[in-house]
Formats: sequence, structure tokens, C-alpha cells
Amino acid sequence: MPDHVLIIGESGIAFSKATNLLGQEFEHILFDARNGIHLEALAIAAGTLKMGGTLCLVLSDWENLSQQPDQDSLRWNGNQSAIATPNFIDHFKQCIERYHFPILREESAVEFPAVFYSNEHHKNATLAQQQIIETILQASRIFIF
Repeated sequence: MPDHVLIIGESGIAFSKATNLLGQEFEHILFDARNGIHLEALAIAAGTLKMGGTLCLVLSDWENLSQQPDQDSLRWNGNQSAIATPNFIDHFKQCIERYHFPILREESAVEFPAVFYSNEHHKNATLAQQQIIETILQASRIFIF
């Protein structure tokens, strides 16, 4: 595994420690979801990903995912043991398909290339947007002491 890949999950940063990542940015994140999809940690991972970076979820068995116990369910289900979350998993799979995220089945199929950020994609504000910004800035000058 390349050094520039952050691992979140059992073999890396614990899900419970993911909040410590807030305010940072990472080029590539490998999210180990083989024992369940910890949604809070996944949201944090997505929020810390650099533009052009890669977020790779590792799942144990795509075809049978909805029948597998989700360890994250222990946080909210009120039971002593993990439960399967078929409704969520079905919705999750539909989103993966709808947005055409690739599903890779080979361990060697994942690459983490260097990320090069370019300002070329940035556009200037429109005239209307510039006027709104100027109005906000002028209004804020009135209230600054």
C-alpha cells in the first residue's frame, strides 16, 4: 500500500477516531467496511478527500452484502449483537449504480495515482454574484467594531 493512502477501519485509523481527521485533506482514502459501513466515519472520510482524490470502500461480499451483520448497527440497534441492514444496503447499492461508481472485484485493480490540483477549473464569479458579495462585504463593514 502506498504511503500516501490513508486507511480508515480495522487496519488503520479506528472509526471512533475519525473525527480527529476533520480539518485535514487526503489524496487517497481506503475505507475498510468489511465488517460494516460506519456512516459517520464514511461521511468524515468523504469530507476530507482532496479534489481529484480517490475514496475506495473495501467490502467483504458485494453480492451478499445485505445479509451480512453490520457491526455499525451496534451503535444504534439496542441489541447485544450486530444485525443485517438490508434496507440501507439496498439503497446504498442503488446509489452506487445510479452514480456509476465502479465496482472492482480484484484486489490489484485499485490504483492510487498522484493527485495534481489545478486552478484551471475555477471560474470567476458572475456579475450578479460579484454584486452580492460586495453588498455583503459593505453591510459587514457597518457592524464591525
